[in-house]
Amino acid sequence: IRRPPRSTLFPYTTLFRSGKGILTTFNSPIDNYNSISSSITFNWTSKPMNVNLTNTTLYLWGTNVTKYTTTLSGNESITTTQTDTLSDGNYIWNAETCGDGVNCSFATNRTLSIDTIIPDITIQYAPNGTFNYLYPNQTMSLNFTA
Repeated sequence: IRRPPRSTLFPYTTLFRSGKGILTTFNSPIDNYNSISSSITFNWTSKPMNVNLTNTTLYLWGTNVTKYTTTLSGNESITTTQTDTLSDGNYIWNAETCGDGVNCSFATNRTLSIDTIIPDITIQYAPNGTFNYLYPNQTMSLNFTA
């Protein structure tokens, strides 16, 4: 049997010669996700291939390892959603799905970062000490790229 190169052969799955396996696919958030919100919703799909699903687990690595396990049953694709409130920082996440009579299947690690702190900007210098046409109690809008 001729097979495609390893890099294109189901990168998010564990398949076996028996024709049984599990495909775990991430739906959201995207890899390298940056958020200003501490509430993150994780969503992934577990697709069995000639096997009954038993459970799926979300793993979050940051300051410690957090995991959420959901019991599954059946031999049809199941989408799982888990919402968590995270503190500011960088995280690696992954999902593992298990089935009867096969090894569990991890997807590929993804990363995300949370930064909920709004920057405080102070203007230390104004040309000639003033801004033309700016009066007391007026608002000045500044746009910048960090």
